[in-house]
Amino acid sequence: MARLNHSLRKIYHTAIPLPLKYGPSFSRKFKGYYDRQSASRNEIESYRLQRLIALVDYAYRHVPYYHKLFDKHGIDPKRIRTLDDFRRIPTLHKDDVVANHDALKSDEFDKFNAVQTVTSATTRDGMVMYRSQEAETIRNAVVWRYWHNLGYRFRDPRVHLTLSNREGEDFMQPHIDMNENSLQFDPRSITYDHAPVIYRQIKEFRPKMIFSQPSNLATLIHYWRLHNLEDIPVAVCCVLGEKVYPEYRELITRFFGDNLRDYYGNRENTASAGELFDGNLYINSDFVHLEFEDDNGQPVEGKPGNIISTGFENYAFPLIRYHTEDVGIYRGYPEVALVGFDTMEVVGGRGRDLLFPEMACSVRMLQFNSRTPTSTIIAACNWNNFRSNTCSFASNHQTTSKNPATYRLSRRRIVTTSRTASPSKSASSTRSPRLLPTSTNSSSRNWLSMNCASTISASSSQSLFCAAVSRGADRQECLSHRLRQCDRQW
Repeated sequence: MARLNHSLRKIYHTAIPLPLKYGPSFSRKFKGYYDRQSASRNEIESYRLQRLIALVDYAYRHVPYYHKLFDKHGIDPKRIRTLDDFRRIPTLHKDDVVANHDALKSDEFDKFNAVQTVTSATTRDGMVMYRSQEAETIRNAVVWRYWHNLGYRFRDPRVHLTLSNREGEDFMQPHIDMNENSLQFDPRSITYDHAPVIYRQIKEFRPKMIFSQPSNLATLIHYWRLHNLEDIPVAVCCVLGEKVYPEYRELITRFFGDNLRDYYGNRENTASAGELFDGNLYINSDFVHLEFEDDNGQPVEGKPGNIISTGFENYAFPLIRYHTEDVGIYRGYPEVALVGFDTMEVVGGRGRDLLFPEMACSVRMLQFNSRTPTSTIIAACNWNNFRSNTCSFASNHQTTSKNPATYRLSRRRIVTTSRTASPSKSASSTRSPRLLPTSTNSSSRNWLSMNCASTISASSSQSLFCAAVSRGADRQECLSHRLRQCDRQW
C-alpha cells in the first residue's frame, strides 16, 4: 500500500511538465535566454546597456532612495548612455540597504508580488530584501539555462546538500521533492555515523546532478573514505556559495569524476555566473552586470577587485551598483564556449575572511554557516603535530573591508592581536569576538554561540586544528554534531 501511495503521489506531481508548473511565462523566458547564448558580443553588450538604462530610469521615477541619491550627486538618468556614465552612480553597500530598507522599495511595490527573502550571510548577518515575481521567474530561467548547458534536463534526478529541512521535519531524514525529482539532505545530517546511510540513499536515487556547497560535499566524501565506500559516478556536481579551493576540487573529482562545475550567485539576484566544461566561469551578462574595482573605486582587470553588481530585473527592490563584499578577477572574453559572454574568477572565500598561511596545511575543511551575531573562532585541543604554536586568522566580519580584525590562536586560547575600528562606526558598534578555551572538555564549548568553526574531519595522524569562518544559527546543531564527531576521531 505504501508503494502504491508513493506511485500515485509521483503521478500527481509529475503529470504536468515542470516548465508549466513554473508559471505561464517561464517557458517563453527560458527559450529567450537560451537562444540569446548564440548572440554576438556586441549584441549582448547592447542588450545589457539597454537593461541598465531602463532600470536607472525606473529607479529615479519610482524608488525614493535613488531619486534622492541622483539629485544629491547631480545624476540625470537621461544622460546615462554608456557604462562609464553608469559608473557615476555611487556604490550601494549592505549597510545602505539596511538603513534605507523602505526607501529602496518601488512606489509600485504591490504590483510586483514581491517575495521577501534573507541573504545567506556568507559575508555577514542575513539581510532582508525583496525579489519581484518576474525577477524570480527570470532567475529560474537563467539557472535552468546553465543546467541545460551542463547536460541536465527538467526532472532528471538531483541531490541537494544545501538547505535545512522544513520546520518540524526530522533533519536526519532526507526530503523528497517529487515535483523537481530531487532528494534533499539537511547539512546537519552529515555526520561520520550517518554518512553510510546518506551514501546508500544517494546511490539508490542515482542522481544525474549533485547540488551542494563544496564544504558539505567534501566533508561527506571524507567520511565516506573513512568508511571505505566506493566512488559514485555522477554526471555533474554543481557547487555554489563558497570558494572552490583546490583541495575541494581534488577530493570531489576523485570521488564523483571530473565533472565539478562552480556556480556563482547571490540571494540578491545581482550576481550570476556559471562554469562550463571549458573551465571558464561565464558571467550571465544578459541578466546581471558585474564590475570589478579596487578599494579606490577604479576598474581593475586581470587582478583581484571588489565585485560591484547590478541585477536587471528586480524593479520591486532595485539594487544598483551593489557591493557584494566578494572579491573576483575579471578575465574578459575567452571566445571558447559562449563567445558573447565575458568571464571571471572568484578569489578567496565569500567576503574577506582569510586564513593566514602559517598553518594552512593543518586546515582540512571549512564549513560556512549563517546568521549568528558574533564572530567566534574555535581552536582544537591537540597541537602535537603543529609546526608552530600559533596561527593567525583575519576577518572583516562586522567591520569594513579596509579594517579587518586579526586574531592569533595559541595553545591556550584565542587572543585578538590587532583590530582597527571602522572610521564610520563607533567602537561600541563593532562587536568583539567570543574567546573560547581549547579544552577537550565539550562542556567548555558553547555550541549555541558558535559561528566560526570548522569540520576538519581529520584522522588522529593529521594536524588537528579547527578554524574557519561561519555564521550559522540555523546550522548550529550541524556544527555541534560534526565537532563532537571530530573529538571522537581525535
